[in-house]
Amino acid sequence: MTFVEVLVVLAVLALLFTLGLSALQNFSRETSLQGETQRLAAFIKEAHDRALSSLDRSGFGVHFEGDSVTLFKGDTYSQGAVTNEIFEWADTLEVSHDLEGGGDDVVFTKIKGTGRNGTVTVTSQNGAKIIDLFETGIVKIR
Repeated sequence: MTFVEVLVVLAVLALLFTLGLSALQNFSRETSLQGETQRLAAFIKEAHDRALSSLDRSGFGVHFEGDSVTLFKGDTYSQGAVTNEIFEWADTLEVSHDLEGGGDDVVFTKIKGTGRNGTVTVTSQNGAKIIDLFETGIVKIR
């Protein structure tokens, strides 16, 4: 094998490695988007489940703010309450919400669900996933 042939083989291997690495990074980003969206939907669903079970005879809700979502106990969000649970997502993701009637809170009650519809959009470099919130309290990823 001549020196030129060795260089050609090395160039082909380098190209294949680069293509494989790029595909792996895209797969990793897509997996992260899907996983974080599922985690966020489960977190929102947890507030609904707690309200349905009448845990502590209270409603529960979620509050959207900046780079986090807070699960709170009661009918109104109170920053710094000891019962608050905070969900933060990866820096590579952006989360936005659009709730019927505006605002940053979704409150679940045992009887009424949320009483309003809305969407939560999770966006990354590879696309976006949407979480639908229905007034009945159903949380669905599309």
